[in-house]
Amino acid sequence: MSPRYERRQRGGGGALLLLIAAAALVVAVLAIFTDVFSGKKAPDKDTDSPAVTQPADGEPDGTGDADNTAKDPEGDQKGGQSGNGDGSTDKPAVATTKPAASNVITTDATPYQSGGVYIVGNAGYEMYNYVGSLAEKYQSTVNAVADSLSGVSNVYAMAIPLSSSITLPDSLLSDIPGSDQAQAEKDILAGMGQNIKTVPLHDALNAHRTEYIYFRTDHHWTALGAYYAYVQFCNVKGITPHDLSDYEVSQYTGFLGSFYNDGGKPQAMADDPDTVNAYHPVSSTAAMKYGSSEDSELTGGKVIFDESTAAASLKYGAFIMGDNPFTVIENPEVSNGQSCIVVKESFGNAFVPFLVDHYQTVYVVDYRYYGGSVSALAKAKGVTDVLFVNNLSAIRGSYQMGKLAGVK
Repeated sequence: MSPRYERRQRGGGGALLLLIAAAALVVAVLAIFTDVFSGKKAPDKDTDSPAVTQPADGEPDGTGDADNTAKDPEGDQKGGQSGNGDGSTDKPAVATTKPAASNVITTDATPYQSGGVYIVGNAGYEMYNYVGSLAEKYQSTVNAVADSLSGVSNVYAMAIPLSSSITLPDSLLSDIPGSDQAQAEKDILAGMGQNIKTVPLHDALNAHRTEYIYFRTDHHWTALGAYYAYVQFCNVKGITPHDLSDYEVSQYTGFLGSFYNDGGKPQAMADDPDTVNAYHPVSSTAAMKYGSSEDSELTGGKVIFDESTAAASLKYGAFIMGDNPFTVIENPEVSNGQSCIVVKESFGNAFVPFLVDHYQTVYVVDYRYYGGSVSALAKAKGVTDVLFVNNLSAIRGSYQMGKLAGVK
């Protein structure tokens, strides 16, 4: 591993205590590392995503969320509930409440590895290794799209950090095997060409690290984490983001995601599941449809779908009804003539609802399932912006980057 990707300890309060106890901390860290990871090593650099279940043959790998894909009306997940297409939200019968404000992880429990997940009490974390060749492939694909759309659309790119770089307690930061994600983000964005506007997120998310911005039982960020990324995007684009107080929030309790399932279903997580807090677009008349492509017959859906009765592992499907190849959201309350394409994997699902209030049309392409060309779609629709919304784990995945290159 290159020295610049070695994990660096995050600074924080108690500097005087740290200085006084420096020698003791060195000994403690070595002892913890030896005890916790005896006989273990960081994932191989070519591993696509060690923290999620490997798919069956023929299924996309690397995100562990294929079950979140919205089903056809005859299916058993969304069914006829999604077919009316009469608006952006599916309001639950219960009153909405204020989302949780804190995600402070305690370190009383002994950390351990299980199924590729680093577990601390009731929270899981994904281990990350920077893969230079795949980072270059991400840069090459985004650059190719941006160059093709020069003079047509603005292209934005981000590289979303994982919770292991943000909410993992300082005392354990140096223990988990892996690469420095702050440095990885900098290098990935530095390789973007002059036709790309980059959206740095690591420092912005780190400023909110004690808030509920990542799930504990799942590898995704929460909608609050996605909101802070949306604010950063607005800053780069030069528009004013909505305040959190502008949104209605629905809560779907009892979420047990990928870390829970891939980490051996720890009892501590089962006893304290996550809550999916979903922020509804301010625009109440925005309408969503989804399908296999822009030329296919589209099914009416919901920007925020009521997952209150969904299985524990499926509640992240509240955001744009999961992972569909192609989604379009029309907002009649916006008349600025602007439209965008979001090129994403599952992290983008929680990000999209915040864009609805700024564009007349939002197109969403999940590159793992989409069979068309993003550049061709942007030209055909005359879109204003193209946003690449991808997390660091996907960017180091050979399967994912191969699929992304296939839709440029």
